[in-house]
Amino acid sequence: PAPPARDPGGVPEAKTPPPAMPDPEAPQKAAAAVSGDAEDTSRRQREQLRARFQGTTETRDIGRELDRQDLIRRRIEQVLQDFVDFTGYFRAGYGRNDQDGVQSAFKAPGAQSKYRLGNEAENYGEVALGKSFHLPGLFSSDANEQQQNTQTEGGLEGPIARLQFRLAFANPYTGGTDVTVPETWASVGQVLASHPDAKFWAGNRFYRRHDIHINDFFFYNMAGKGGGLEDLDLGFGKLALAWIGESSFDATYGDLILPDPANKSGFAKSSWDLRLYDVALPWGKGEFGVAIADAEGGSDQAGNEVDDALGVSVNFVHTADRLLNEHGINKLSLQWGSGPARTFNSGFEVYGAGGQLYILPELEGSWRFRATEHFILQPFEWFSIGPALVYEFTDFDQQGGFGGTRHWASAGVRPIMHFTKNLSLAVEAGIDYTDTDGQVDSAPDASGAVWKVTVAPQVSLDRFFLSRPVVRFFFSYGGWSDAFQGYVGGVDYTDRDYGASFGVQMEAWW
Repeated sequence: PAPPARDPGGVPEAKTPPPAMPDPEAPQKAAAAVSGDAEDTSRRQREQLRARFQGTTETRDIGRELDRQDLIRRRIEQVLQDFVDFTGYFRAGYGRNDQDGVQSAFKAPGAQSKYRLGNEAENYGEVALGKSFHLPGLFSSDANEQQQNTQTEGGLEGPIARLQFRLAFANPYTGGTDVTVPETWASVGQVLASHPDAKFWAGNRFYRRHDIHINDFFFYNMAGKGGGLEDLDLGFGKLALAWIGESSFDATYGDLILPDPANKSGFAKSSWDLRLYDVALPWGKGEFGVAIADAEGGSDQAGNEVDDALGVSVNFVHTADRLLNEHGINKLSLQWGSGPARTFNSGFEVYGAGGQLYILPELEGSWRFRATEHFILQPFEWFSIGPALVYEFTDFDQQGGFGGTRHWASAGVRPIMHFTKNLSLAVEAGIDYTDTDGQVDSAPDASGAVWKVTVAPQVSLDRFFLSRPVVRFFFSYGGWSDAFQGYVGGVDYTDRDYGASFGVQMEAWW
């Protein structure tokens, strides 16, 4: 072929490129890109909206936030086309004891909790459905304003709202199933121009609960029915005020040992709960709470009357998130309460007698002090640990033949060896000591301890303390003081002061 033509400078003459062929799919690709951008914006807004109503106090809340199994929730919500948020908690299994009977829990008389690994003799579950609402410009006559507000890149514009419903069931290994609806509530926010984070709520809900995971102890739990204002930003912290109550129809306590279940009366308790939280403190953040509780009751058919009572509680919780790494947490609490506020919850304390549960009297002169400390820590990839300490003293006051004091001290720890990403070995050891002086409930007027050790090989999705779901096989061995013989382990251990159980269990949350 002939050489290319050259200009006088010797540079080859440039060739004109052929004209580009039109892409027949260009309009569809452009539309898909716009749609994808809109979907990304919509997804970010949904995440922002969910975060505005996200719980932050419970161990499971923290586990859901930090655990990589958050992908499961995202997938479920994708299948549901983001119509609802779907969360839940389940534990189920089966256990036997060394007396050829069904497994029963080893728990100290007078203690408010027990160490739970290999010591839960029931199936339990919760399913929660939540719907977040964000409809900016819905009632505007300007179509452009509607479109602009819907696709805002920044924060959420206009009012936001949340509706949540929770169904729970409990099924003891000994039989029978109870179904409850512990949560049905709605919240509306971004309606105060000066305080856009503030939200108004009403209904029945789990309200700012704090717990210790290894003994399932909700030491600060104002869950109940009511309403209020929360997340009012003060700059240095957030403020919440709620009116929460509970009611019951139960036998009065004319005789604590053998109450007559037919002599029933109405009980009502309501609390004004004031919180200041997310306050920056050294090594973490603080939550300060004050509650005023009022308990009232009527007369039963036998003429027994429940005295009205008024009490107050003060509470402090210090939380350190991401201790050493993103999977570490520490909580320290100090609490004092009098009268009906001494329970540090919205409901009533109960005691068992004759196979039934009865409300424990909340006398105005009674009071309680409690301190707790626990943390979850993973210093190494192959090792995590969760210890807990509890001390509580209660003065139940005196009324007739009822009254006295109780000390309760508890210590436990659950270390986990993570052999691989999915295989681990959990060991839990715990002891509860109680010293009861007087007739305060159906527990003996005595002092003693209950201890328990559990070994549990586990299979889970990841190598973290709170990785769920988990399948475990367990063997537990426990013992108790002679003074508690007949009060621990159920009928199979009436004349013994030690026992063992074994079984399998799954536990999951998302």
